[in-house]
Amino acid sequence: GTTNGVYIATSDEVQVSGLLDFQNISGAGLALDSVTNAVIEGTILAYSLIVGFSAFNVTNLHFAPSEFSVINASNAMQLFRGSNVTASGQCDFLDVQLGILANGFTDLLLAGNISITNAAVYGIAGENGATLRFGSVAQRLNVTISNSRDATAVYFRAVDGVTIDPSAFAEVLDVETGVDFDHVTNAELAGTLVISQARNGIHIHNSQDISMRPRLWSVRYSSIGGFLDNVTRLSTAGMFNMVTVETAVLFESCEDAHVAGLWLFNETAS
Repeated sequence: GTTNGVYIATSDEVQVSGLLDFQNISGAGLALDSVTNAVIEGTILAYSLIVGFSAFNVTNLHFAPSEFSVINASNAMQLFRGSNVTASGQCDFLDVQLGILANGFTDLLLAGNISITNAAVYGIAGENGATLRFGSVAQRLNVTISNSRDATAVYFRAVDGVTIDPSAFAEVLDVETGVDFDHVTNAELAGTLVISQARNGIHIHNSQDISMRPRLWSVRYSSIGGFLDNVTRLSTAGMFNMVTVETAVLFESCEDAHVAGLWLFNETAS
């Protein structure tokens, strides 16, 4: 059967702190089910298990551990049907299938420091959501995703309302795809994004009302810097830097696109 380390269900006003150490578990280390008004802090160490932290049907969750370390897991952190959720703190994930998974969410803020190494499928991913924020004025986001050669670093599908705060910073190294947004609407994409050694740097497709205004989006040593496919009402500003890529930017079947900003191309084949 499935065994969870700590399982909290059908509860209100939940607070978790201190040290939680989970090893060799057939389920989740810490699991919340139908919980409202929860604060998760302290130190969570999880090794060799299915899921480090799992939250299902939660409302008003503040996840901010001083240390959340997951090694050798299927999903380091998963959120299903969450509303008004903030995930921050210090998160370090190594040897996982997927770092952070969020499905069926409303008002999700990702902040803090997130480091993901050797993810097999996705670094951060989700679908069927509304109002997704990467960082905010009050809570900065720093992300590093590396050594995940066959994985997509950031992937979201069917999400309405995506914001990357100007203060957000992400570095993505050695992946299949850096950022992939599919069927996304009403996106304000800013921040600093540095992608190196990817087959696809940035891929946005089947989406509409997309605004790209980064402080800097840089793609290096990759096949395609940016691929925008079937995007309606697209506008760009800010700074884009494409270095040593085969194709810098590819637009395909885009409608009502307004391209501006500073675009720097160095050692590009096309």
